[in-house]
Amino acid sequence: MTKIPKSPEQGVSQKSPDGQKVTGWDSLADYDNGDSDYTHHSPFGEVPAINGNDLLDSGVFFGDAIALTQNTFQPSSETTKEKQALLNLGGVYVLVGKDSDPKKLEAAWARAMRGHYDQQITFTEDITDTVESYPLVTTTLDNIPKEILEAEAAEDEAKRRAGDEEIQQADAIINREKDYRRLKDKVWDVKLTFGEGDEKYTTNVYGDKQKQPEEIPFDSASEAKISMQRTYAILWAKLMQKHLDEGEGEKVADVAEESLNEMGIALSEKHENLFVTDICYELGRAVYNWEHCAELKDWYNERLRELFDIKPLPKEAR
Repeated sequence: MTKIPKSPEQGVSQKSPDGQKVTGWDSLADYDNGDSDYTHHSPFGEVPAINGNDLLDSGVFFGDAIALTQNTFQPSSETTKEKQALLNLGGVYVLVGKDSDPKKLEAAWARAMRGHYDQQITFTEDITDTVESYPLVTTTLDNIPKEILEAEAAEDEAKRRAGDEEIQQADAIINREKDYRRLKDKVWDVKLTFGEGDEKYTTNVYGDKQKQPEEIPFDSASEAKISMQRTYAILWAKLMQKHLDEGEGEKVADVAEESLNEMGIALSEKHENLFVTDICYELGRAVYNWEHCAELKDWYNERLRELFDIKPLPKEAR
């Protein structure tokens, strides 16, 4: 993300007297219950602001995040403000309405994720009184001149060619669903073995490509997060298995990180790698019990020790 100057000049006041609390998914219905550490200031009155980054961090796609937000609106709501929410995804706030078009919102969100936006929203951290500003998306791209969008696209492409890390990170988040579906198709027929002893079984998990059931929308944010963690765990396992089947490595340790990178995921010493920890757990004995899960766990623990320079305890301390 492009760093955003802390300026009140682009569309949103820092001093609105009716700032509202930022909430989690489960408290959207009573969003002003005081549980948040942040207050947002905006011309949207009592429109709730919710943090959707927990969804994003769990691999949930943009369209599903919008649908989950829209599902929280009360069917009996009569006023516009009761049918809107400000959804934070990747540090960009999106004004979601009951009848918002997810595809059009996604295009506008993607533009802001790449550093092109016309409005900002400010938040005050209640304990330290620190003011932070974020891109704000309230409309689609329909009214933005074609010449401007083309110029922005050219600027983005120049950044990609220059190896700009911020645009690469934005692209990885924006293209998540497209990349997932491409990789899923690539490994569709790869079979995985689960279980132990007499309980072992082998399956491609996805079933018959020509007889796929209709995708059912998620009922809740918690369901979406767990489901997508397991979805990505299976994809990771199938990518690793494909490399192993094709002789591109003798052990999981030879192909694990490469397979993660194919999914647009990079291990880093800059953060806790919680998503990888979660999908590694899903493949373990407690959930799927993939036949290579012990190898995978050993590789991951060793990789974390390397990343964070964790030294083994001396013998006398063990």
